[in-house]
Amino acid sequence: MFNDLSCFTNFQKTPQEEYLLAESSEVSILSYEDVVLQITKKNSVKKVLRLKNAVFCTDFAVNLVSFRLLKARGIY
Repeated sequence: MFNDLSCFTNFQKTPQEEYLLAESSEVSILSYEDVVLQITKKNSVKKVLRLKNAVFCTDFAVNLVSFRLLKARGIY
């Protein structure tokens, strides 16, 4: 889940209104797109991390990524 449009590679608005439920609040989902991030590995090697079908939500205060899914790919 990302709130920064500049992280997305190809923004296209969702065809219908969709929402996430965060406690008792609804958060609008504006798009599902790929996000490209620059990461630095432990050995200082820079890599590109592509997150597929990330959710774009401007109303969410932080960006969220699943640690479990990153760990499964060897990213800590």
